[in-house]
Amino acid sequence: MNLRLLTLGLLIGWGLWTPLAGQKAPVPLPEVDIEEVEIGTWKDNRQEQIQTAPGRINYGDWAVSGFWNDDLKIVPKALEVLVPPPGTPYQSTMTDVFAVKGQPVAGVGLWARRPLMYHWIEFEIPAGAKSFTAKVSVTDDPFGYARGFFQTVNQQFTFAVEVDGREVFNKFRERFNLADGSGARLAEFQITLPPGSQVIRLWLRNGVRSQQTNFNVELVVSEGLFRF
Repeated sequence: MNLRLLTLGLLIGWGLWTPLAGQKAPVPLPEVDIEEVEIGTWKDNRQEQIQTAPGRINYGDWAVSGFWNDDLKIVPKALEVLVPPPGTPYQSTMTDVFAVKGQPVAGVGLWARRPLMYHWIEFEIPAGAKSFTAKVSVTDDPFGYARGFFQTVNQQFTFAVEVDGREVFNKFRERFNLADGSGARLAEFQITLPPGSQVIRLWLRNGVRSQQTNFNVELVVSEGLFRF
């Protein structure tokens, strides 16, 4: 038997060789440099009195503040058990964990606390990356600072992805009669990156539907990977 073929057969059998040997390993989203982050209010055609500007949030009568430090929440590794203990609801203000259907999730967060609020994060695309894959879910806290005012609430929002300023993915969702623990998978997507792509922006834009019951939307982008 040819010695070269015999050696190759042994390597395959031992799991030490694959056709992808030498290919660059995928890069997780939390390990990529952040270029820019912004929160603000976008203007709906029906809301003529809304003031729009980066950093300006129209919180209304509550005058609420207290967004995440540096407008970021990144959990590189999921906790083995949820904090707080069972019986205590998960809340978006917890900065070391995301929860979806009662389960801890790792990833990058996007958060809107009022109708028409937006939040985006822009990441540098690793040189040579050919695609980006990820999952995005709505977390278990639909109430936010309005907790205690309502027994159920609604959500209306859009999640979008841009590459170098061009929108390449968009998911609109309306959800009704939500309570604690009502998180859910929103989408799983794969984006082909044109050669030379520089930045990828993850967007959350909160809607205007039923403003009195459309407060908190927190998304977690999990298992994000740049592939080569």
